[in-house]
Amino acid sequence: MAIYRIDGARIHTIDDFYAEMNRLVMAGEDWQLGSSLDGLNDLLYGGIGALVGDDDPQFV
Repeated sequence: MAIYRIDGARIHTIDDFYAEMNRLVMAGEDWQLGSSLDGLNDLLYGGIGALVGDDDPQFV
């Protein structure tokens, strides 16, 4: 289980939120999440990016 710390000081808009999620879990990937709920769902339930193989990621 990995813990991902969301830096709220970086988030002022929806786009900022997705940029922060990309920073946390998509580093090293050749693509980024778009600003959509479908993309967020894919991230949280699809096991992509840093979440591959992590059955219980914790976001704080």
